[in-house]
Amino acid sequence: MHGINGLVYGNNQGYSMRKGERVRWPILGMGIEADLHSPHWHGATLLHNGHCLDVTEVLSAATKTLDMQPDVKGMWMYHCHVNDHIKLG
Repeated sequence: MHGINGLVYGNNQGYSMRKGERVRWPILGMGIEADLHSPHWHGATLLHNGHCLDVTEVLSAATKTLDMQPDVKGMWMYHCHVNDHIKLG
């Protein structure tokens, strides 16, 4: 099973952010060496080491710190783009 914040099968209730708020996402990949994750933020861009992105790769036992400043109001999906992770929740 794969989860976000300990929640699996799409049970995550989402995250609340205000327009213009500075948001920091600490990302941690867990599992074996074959566990590659590709978190994706629909409708938003983030900064990582001075580069803009909306999807990134995270290997097992690796971390990244991403900064976001939402510029519009709304709700967007946050998920991993790896097909079998989507199938497994």
